[in-house]
Amino acid sequence: MNISIKNLKNAEKLATEFEAFRMYQSERLEVVHICLKPNESIPLHKNPVRVVFCILQGSGILVTEEGKSVVSPFDSIEILENTSRSLENPGETELRVLVLKQIN
Repeated sequence: MNISIKNLKNAEKLATEFEAFRMYQSERLEVVHICLKPNESIPLHKNPVRVVFCILQGSGILVTEEGKSVVSPFDSIEILENTSRSLENPGETELRVLVLKQIN
């Protein structure tokens, strides 16, 4: 078969404090689906690779070295290598994010 279909039922669940599934991985790209429940967050950290967050559902607060930004559905946020960031869900609904990681 020339296609591969992943969904939240058959994707690899990652060992994180929040719900995260690896939807795709190749030598150059990793795609992860994250769901932050109300009051959950991704702790402040850096990645050695470029990352793009695509907000699918809900609203949250992105914290970087430059300050805080409110993010909403259909926002796309590029985060350069070695940039500290966290993502918080202070809302009352789930925050769903598709994370694209450029692998060097």
